[in-house]
Amino acid sequence: MIPLGNNLAAERDHNQVTVYKFGGLLKRVDISKAVNRRLFIVELVNDLGAHPSKVAQALQISRQSVYNNLDSYKQYGLGGLLHSQKRGVGNKARLHEQRRKLARQAAIDKQTVLQLAAEPPENFAQAHDWQRSRYAGGLIFSAILEKDWHFMPFFASVYGKLVNVFLLFAQMLVHNIESIEQLKAVKIQELGLVCGLRHTPSPTTFSKWLKVVVRKAQAVALIKQFFLNQIAAGLVSCYLLYADGHFIPYTGKEKVHKGYSTQRRLAMPGQTNIVFHDATGRIVYFQLEEGSGDLSQAIEDISAEVRNHFGESFSPLVISDRGSWGVEHFHRMSQYRLLTWEKHTDEAEIGALPADLFSEPLTVNQQRYRFYEFPAKQTYWDTDKTVSVELRRIVIWNLGTDRRPVCVSNDTLEDTIFLGQAMLGRWGNSENGFKYIAQRFNPHYIPLLQAAQESEQQETANPVFKELTGQKQKVKKRLQSNANQLAVTEESYNKDGTPRFNSKRQRLLKERTKLKGELEAIGRQLQTTPERVTLAEATQGRESFKVIDSEAKNLFDLVQAMVWNARRTLIDLLRNHYHDERDVVNLLDHITACQGWIKSSSQVIYVRLEPMDLPRYRSAQKEFCDSLNNLKPRLPNGKILKFSVGSVPNQQSVQKSGTILS
Repeated sequence: MIPLGNNLAAERDHNQVTVYKFGGLLKRVDISKAVNRRLFIVELVNDLGAHPSKVAQALQISRQSVYNNLDSYKQYGLGGLLHSQKRGVGNKARLHEQRRKLARQAAIDKQTVLQLAAEPPENFAQAHDWQRSRYAGGLIFSAILEKDWHFMPFFASVYGKLVNVFLLFAQMLVHNIESIEQLKAVKIQELGLVCGLRHTPSPTTFSKWLKVVVRKAQAVALIKQFFLNQIAAGLVSCYLLYADGHFIPYTGKEKVHKGYSTQRRLAMPGQTNIVFHDATGRIVYFQLEEGSGDLSQAIEDISAEVRNHFGESFSPLVISDRGSWGVEHFHRMSQYRLLTWEKHTDEAEIGALPADLFSEPLTVNQQRYRFYEFPAKQTYWDTDKTVSVELRRIVIWNLGTDRRPVCVSNDTLEDTIFLGQAMLGRWGNSENGFKYIAQRFNPHYIPLLQAAQESEQQETANPVFKELTGQKQKVKKRLQSNANQLAVTEESYNKDGTPRFNSKRQRLLKERTKLKGELEAIGRQLQTTPERVTLAEATQGRESFKVIDSEAKNLFDLVQAMVWNARRTLIDLLRNHYHDERDVVNLLDHITACQGWIKSSSQVIYVRLEPMDLPRYRSAQKEFCDSLNNLKPRLPNGKILKFSVGSVPNQQSVQKSGTILS
């Protein structure tokens, strides 16, 4: 017996369904006929108040079928319900599905407008006594974010009260909450406490806020402002800039441009995030591009941007991997500085260099290296032999692995050792920045995945041209095979000395004439067939390339860049109090994960963290909190953040999380 709700229960025996109310027999129905079953569903739900999902379970049908029958009755009446088979069940089901989708969207839009129209309380404005929060350690990041980047005013100047979206993004990154959906698993009052909120919004509400934020389309402007603010405040260095591209796969259903995924070693739909960081590993700038992106153009753009900021006399040295190699690229970068790995190196030539040409051994990241620069610059030509560049060649000899890669540069300011050490930032154990960012954060996460806008790049390889090219190659291969056979096939003669009409050689000659004709015909077709066409032309208007909406991803990555840079600052601060380099990063993570108590007064936000167990950790934790207090981090409302380490505050004054005192 299956409960249906509203004191109803049902029991099914093959096609007989018996309904009980308060345990007494109410009615028995034969549902072998579809018409009886539809009427029975409407009666149970609309007249008797049964729950639709329970009805579906009792009748052993899908919930969607129950809702479709209810919608048919509501929209078309009894006639529409009884004659739905004649009207086409499949089409009507899709119609109901679309109608429900529009109704849900209208309800969401209405609810979003009403919710955002309400004035939420100002963050950290209310006074309250000590409240426990397992996320209290995350406020050490808030201290640096507010002090160095003015985090809340930066976003509030554009989004107003929706600054809460970015506060939650930051705490998600700090506490390894990998997606918006995981917010339903957190302690909402305790996480809300470190954001200055009464509680954390549900994933549904948070997604509504994010959609409103995305509609403003200000992400690119904010990233540019973030870049300029960091340079002006001296938070990052621009003398050395490391560049790299990270491919982000697309899992949606739309047709988008492809890029090459180095992890999976195949081309797949997606976009590329091009990131620049300085010599300390702090993110300076980033941008999202369709498909594989254009790393070379991004390097040229940021070089020009930095020069515009500092003046014509300054140009950053941009270090990249082989993805930026190219004679044309170096030619365009003639007024800037670029350092990258050489492609197509003659390993035999480099391996034959005598050891006495190299510098004395130098240790970098516990690896020993020696360096050598060729006395004369090497001239490189493009494929068409029309453009050439002269570059310095520097050999980096890894004494541990005995490998000798070569890097090239157009730089004229730095010496051999400096360029060699700079290039090591993109190789092996010495690679800094990118691999550590990927280890800490998920670079593939997209908070809001959608692709509705048409791409400006609609060109694709012409399938007709590709097919003709394939046919041409096959004919040429057959012609070569024919020529090989002709070379070893002798002519056969009749008794009178004339060549035999149908000899093997004669057949090969006829085949050659035919193949040459086919090759000429294909060549004429190729001359009139464009190599590239738009996707709409290739698919007769059925498809077109879409652009993955990058607004939400850009905003999330912007917060991620700030959190990452704040983390680098906190690590440098912690090094002053803990000198074991092997453990300093883990110690910061432990301090961040500390539970604690938070108290808000009219002028101060007090944060007390639980003391760590190990004495050396606990000592560093206390000194670290004192250093944070010396920075005097201040929230936008004027309140100062003060950190301490200690035991549970006075138990009588510890409130339950979420209780606010006015």
